[in-house]
Amino acid sequence: EPGTESQVHLVSHEWLSHTHPDPSGVQLGCLQEVFRRILAGHGRNLFTEEDWVSFSQGHTASWTRQTSEMESSAQVDKFDDDSFADAVGEGVVWMDFLSIPQVCDVLDEETDALAEVE
Repeated sequence: EPGTESQVHLVSHEWLSHTHPDPSGVQLGCLQEVFRRILAGHGRNLFTEEDWVSFSQGHTASWTRQTSEMESSAQVDKFDDDSFADAVGEGVVWMDFLSIPQVCDVLDEETDALAEVE
């Protein structure tokens, strides 16, 4: 069970059909593979070098030294492959496509309600 200090990993993606977010499980399979790689300690390999520095240290190469020091100090958690794997392994995943009602669901409910009235 996640603790009060557990990190939440928010996942968002494009729906692949009008009635189901991922009818063939393609995106779910990709997401599972990403988490497997992170848990195996290979999270860094999912990023370009510049993106990894930005993600793991809280700054980018294009910032001035002053901006870099100020912004990176605001990022409390710095990551390496192991701490990234720990954060994912001990955290929770929020998959927004499972939790946000879609327009097609609302329209179906309205159609059903109208049919009951008639």
